[in-house]
Amino acid sequence: MKVDDLIDEVIYVTADKYKYCIILMLRCLKLISDECPKVASQSMKVANDFWVKAAVNSEMLDSARVECWNFLDANSASTNIEQREFCAVRAVICVLYPEPFSDDNGELLDWFFKMLLNIVQDNEKLIEDSLDILESMKSDIKLGKIQIT
Repeated sequence: MKVDDLIDEVIYVTADKYKYCIILMLRCLKLISDECPKVASQSMKVANDFWVKAAVNSEMLDSARVECWNFLDANSASTNIEQREFCAVRAVICVLYPEPFSDDNGELLDWFFKMLLNIVQDNEKLIEDSLDILESMKSDIKLGKIQIT
């Protein structure tokens, strides 16, 4: 299986719903949590609080996104997609938009998984782990544990 096939499966399972895609990405971010600098870890918590717990507002999400970009800029890394810690921050930024910035969730997922792959550097493992997460999410959707509000 290729990343493109994984993305197709994600789009199918999530019914191409933005929130479901974000929740899947949040779950996949756990695969790289050891590579995340502090700003990314803090921003992942904010994203989880927004998307999963509905405990913070969109302004907090926006603020976390700005913090991530400030971190990249401070490290002259706004275009660096090679170093793991910067790829981790860029992957986290993907879950920090309260509304889709494009009609194409596949494009967002493609970028997200490219950043993860730059960190994990094992295509088969990334796909296998992501498919496990997707299966778990599929079950949660069926059981009503994840709902679009």
